[in-house]
Amino acid sequence: MNTIKIAKPFAKSFNTLLANKVVSYSPRSLKVAIGNDAVVVSKEVMDEIVNTSNAYGDKFRLVVSTWKDAQY
Repeated sequence: MNTIKIAKPFAKSFNTLLANKVVSYSPRSLKVAIGNDAVVVSKEVMDEIVNTSNAYGDKFRLVVSTWKDAQY
């Protein structure tokens, strides 16, 4: 597992919780996080996250799936 512990969620977060944990992402540090566990993602993946519309929860689902994929 390639997770990094963070002190608090990133500034860009979602109102929707996943198992009582905040889902967030940081375009500057190229990381996505669920709760206090973050993973590093590539610039291309982060660009896709940033450019995805948040309509219908598309961005939320993309961040969660990216986090799960990066763990393994």
